[in-house]
Formats: sequence, C-alpha cells, structure tokens
Amino acid sequence: MALRILGRPGRKPSWADLRPRLLDAAGPGASVSDDEGLPWVAWHEGPSIATVQAAAGETPGWEWAAMAPDVEVPLPPPSTTPVIWVRRSYSVRALATGLVRFHAAHGRIFTTADQRGRETFARLVDVDDPARSGYPIVDLMVDLLLDRPDPDPQPPTGSAIDDLAGKLRRLGYDNLWAVAYKEF
Repeated sequence: MALRILGRPGRKPSWADLRPRLLDAAGPGASVSDDEGLPWVAWHEGPSIATVQAAAGETPGWEWAAMAPDVEVPLPPPSTTPVIWVRRSYSVRALATGLVRFHAAHGRIFTTADQRGRETFARLVDVDDPARSGYPIVDLMVDLLLDRPDPDPQPPTGSAIDDLAGKLRRLGYDNLWAVAYKEF
C-alpha cells in the first residue's frame, strides 16, 4: 500500500506574486495583465502551456484556462473564479501545421465551427515549437500549403484558421500529400 503524506496546503499566491513568475516562464516578449480581476498571460508561440506552467511553479488556488488558438487572441471573458487565462498567439505557419496534422489524424479539415475538433486542434498546436511538426513530410505539406497560390481566392473570413482551412480544401489535402510524398 502506498501512502502519500501531504504537508500544509500552500498559500494561494496573489496576482502580484504570480505576475513576475509568469513573465519569466513565458519568456521574452510575454505580457501579463495589470488587472487582478482579469488575470492573463500572453506570449507568441515559444513554449507550450505545459512548459510555462512547469516553469512558473505551483499556483495553488488558481485554475488555468486557454483562449482558442489564433493569430490574434482576444481578451478573456470576465470571471469570478481565480483563473489564469492563457492568450498564446500563433503564426500562420503554426496554424497551418496544426491544420495539416489535424487532417492527417482525423481525415477532415478543421474549422473554427468544428466544436468537437476544437480541443484536439488546440492540443496539436500547444507544443514547444508549433511552427514545425517534427515530421518532415508534414512540414513539406505545410510549405506547399503556404507557398502555392489559392486556386479560387476567397475574401478573408476574419479567422486565419478558417482562411487556411478554405485554402487547404481548395488545394486538396490529397493533392498536397501526393506532391509532398513525391518530393520527399
């Protein structure tokens, strides 16, 4: 039988205590809110949320929540509970990498209207270097998606994910795969 002995519960750190730890953990270019009633930490790409959480250390009494991935991330909604909101933004390349990986895993194109795929897509881009997948053929497909002209350009939707998803649909995932496989 394993027995775990707990010490005294940790004191809930104030937002003022957490701010410098979060700035340090998120790295250069990170920012945090000045408003204790709406606490958030923001950074562009760089480390994953789990990496930032680990670097920030224990945050007893605080929950973590993340805004949906995008190029520009809005402010979080007001909350009455102690939540550290993560506003991590991504490059177009990182979002394209997530879209190609999502299709490879699920056989369909992700859009922001896809409620059941939202969490999966967020996990796919929440890695330490989201612009590179670590899979050469996926990275080559992303290069093709970004470099090839859109065969039927559409007006911007206001969402980089949906714009890229539309382009991926028009270019054809299978067509990109065939070209990437041939070049690989």
